[in-house]
This record gives sequence, structure tokens and C-alpha cells, in this order.
Amino acid sequence: MKSFLFPLLLSCLFFSVSIASDIPEIEVVKIVKDDYGEDTMMGKSSIEIPRFKNLGNIWFEMLLNYEVEKSAKEFVEYIELWAREARKQIEEMKDKDEELYKANLMLKYIADVSHEIRYVSPRYLSFILYYYRYTGGAHGMTYCETFNIDLVNYRKLRYEDVFKPEAEKVIKKEILRYMFEHPDPFFIPTDREFSDEFFEELYRKYKEEGKSYREEQIEKVQKDETLSEKDKKMLIMVLSMCSSAIDTVLKDDLSERPFLITKEGLVVKYMPYEVGPYVSGLPEVLIPWERLKDVMKIETPE
Repeated sequence: MKSFLFPLLLSCLFFSVSIASDIPEIEVVKIVKDDYGEDTMMGKSSIEIPRFKNLGNIWFEMLLNYEVEKSAKEFVEYIELWAREARKQIEEMKDKDEELYKANLMLKYIADVSHEIRYVSPRYLSFILYYYRYTGGAHGMTYCETFNIDLVNYRKLRYEDVFKPEAEKVIKKEILRYMFEHPDPFFIPTDREFSDEFFEELYRKYKEEGKSYREEQIEKVQKDETLSEKDKKMLIMVLSMCSSAIDTVLKDDLSERPFLITKEGLVVKYMPYEVGPYVSGLPEVLIPWERLKDVMKIETPE
């Protein structure tokens, strides 16, 4: 059925089949597998994804549900393939190091897909798919994919659908403002406060000179004759870590950055280690719509 369903849906998109509904209905689809054989390192996979009903356009509804399910299954299939290849490699060490061979056999890969509905209204729907994998090491890794749906025009909203071209500077300024005001999850220097003047200088140097904040601070340390070489090395190491969120934001391609439309404002998501330590998880920034109203293309949630 699925082999010809997707082309059929695409060919039918121009029809508008409406269903009277104010708020979309959301069901949860669960798929769990833990009976993998001995020819793989795979231990368990689980999928828990939303299935939407009554979006107002049956073809768009089917396509959205298809995309969500396809993304989840492809992720699990990728980890399953990885686990089979790993099992083959481990088998090759059987005759070389039996103790290491047995230890490696105890490792079990895990793939998990979950979701979070962040906003739902008659106008907008926003949600996240979380992709977690464990393939050995101290801990697993989680990444995310965001979906923002315009339920009036039946389309998946991209960054360029939501914001004007001049929005980049405004958004990056508000991202850094939030990080300085809420520094705990982020690699942000705590020895100074955020200000409009501080950001303008940061942005100018990055755009005009291509100079990162980290590079600028390290240069100051290296030129400081009052510091010993030992102190300089220590300071440079600290600066390399605590200023990395600033440079990540300045260099970021916002068209590729996961974001969410919520009632409170724009939510910007980051992956592990991008702007903070692993313990911060997938940190996010909230920007009130009031601060973005001049660079918006769409109506903001009420």
C-alpha cells in the first residue's frame, strides 16, 4: 500500500477536501521492538510519534503523517544497520582477543524516537521529534527535528516563510540577550552583562572583520604582559569554553536552525554541546513575539 500511496497523494494535493474542525485531534502511535537476533548489536528500538486528524485538508493531513512516520522509521533503520555492521566487526576479533570479544557482545544499541507537542491552535501546530541513540560510550546522544504547521494555508513553515530577510540580526541579538540573562545552560561568559552596544560591536566585528569573540578575547590574554605563561594557558582554555555559545550564535545559519512557533514566542533549539555542556541536554531560547514583530511575515499566535 505504501509503495504507491505517496505519489498518489502528491498528485491529489490541488484538491481541497475540508473537514470542519477547530483544533486538530492527536493520537499517539507506539512501535516497540526488543526481539532482535544474535546477528546484531541491536537491543531495543521504540517509536512514539503523533498522528494527526481533522487538520482541515485530508491530503495535507496524510502527507504530514507520512513524513513523520517515515522520518522515525528511517532513523531506527539507520541504527539497526549500524548495529548489524558493528556485530560483524566484533565477530572478527573473536580469535584475536576472546575477553574483549565477550565484553563487546554485552553492548546493546538503542534507538528511540519520541515527540513533544509544543503548540496547537486552529491556526498553528508545532511539535518536536526527538531522536535518541545509544551505541556505546558513557551516554547516548539525542537530536531533534522541529515541525511548524500553518493550518490555514496547509503548509510546513520554513524560516524564510516566517521571517523577513532582515530578521537575522534581530533574532541573533535576542538569542544572545536570553543566554546572558539565563546563563546556566550555556557556555556564556559571566563576567559581563549584555547590552545593545555590546551586541552591535560583536556583530560588526564578525560581519566586517570575520573575527570571533573567542579569538578577540584570546588575543587580549596573549598581549597581557602582567600574566604568566601558565595563567595565560589557563585563561585561554577557559575562554575557549565559556565563549563558544556567542560564536555559535554569530556564525549560525538560521535557515537551518530548528525553531518552534509557540504562544509565548519563538523557541530556538540547540543540539548537545552546541552552546552548552552535555548536562544541558537540548537547550532552548525563548524570544517574545513583541521583540520580533517588525521582522515577521506571518501573524503571531494570540
